[in-house]
Amino acid sequence: RTVAITFDDGYAGVWQHGLPVLREFGLAATVFVIADALRDEPGALRHHDELEIAFRLTTAPSLRLSSFGYPDQPLETEADRARCLLGVKRRLKSVRDDLRRLAHRVILERLAVTPAACRAAADAGRHQMLDAGGLRRLLAAGWTIGSHSCSHRTLSQLDDADLRAEVVTSRDVIERALGVAVTQFAYPYGGPEHIGADAPRVVAAAGYRYALTAQPGAVGPDTDWFHVPRVSFDELMALAG
Repeated sequence: RTVAITFDDGYAGVWQHGLPVLREFGLAATVFVIADALRDEPGALRHHDELEIAFRLTTAPSLRLSSFGYPDQPLETEADRARCLLGVKRRLKSVRDDLRRLAHRVILERLAVTPAACRAAADAGRHQMLDAGGLRRLLAAGWTIGSHSCSHRTLSQLDDADLRAEVVTSRDVIERALGVAVTQFAYPYGGPEHIGADAPRVVAAAGYRYALTAQPGAVGPDTDWFHVPRVSFDELMALAG
């Protein structure tokens, strides 16, 4: 009858909103950090945030996707843009990393939105990442810190060298920044198609104690500690009625 509360990515909202609520109930949590946020310049955006902002800023009437083998998508309404964004993000999670980077650049060009414009329009309350100081404050409050890779790329689409860098380098960056041992890992996106066959082996060999997926379920005696399931907040609310 034990519950572990986790937050992925390491957005500053965890400190601003999550910590005060959990502290009221005497609870702590684990934050799985994207390590590049600790070494990027201030204001740098994660690639998925940049896409979200670009779709919000664009005035293009449609997005041409025929060169990627998909029908062109209308962007006339807010609902159109939201629907297209979700579809694009879902598809980019499952393609090889070099193709994802190319598609990302082309999509921004076709939306007529620059990375600089995205940075200028970023909402500090929504897109700001926790820095080392913020993470140390969480540690002082009894929280723990894990790795969520270096750059939140889809691990199943990486070669062995990049996969090891995402798993091993991310831990080293966080440990150097915070002076604590990092023994837990959460897979980016967390579905079987995003994790692949090699990532659990690399995570285990790197010395992590366990790794969390985004697959629903409870932990039991037979749980594979490198395929630990989780229940999302949305799933929890649905169960609650």
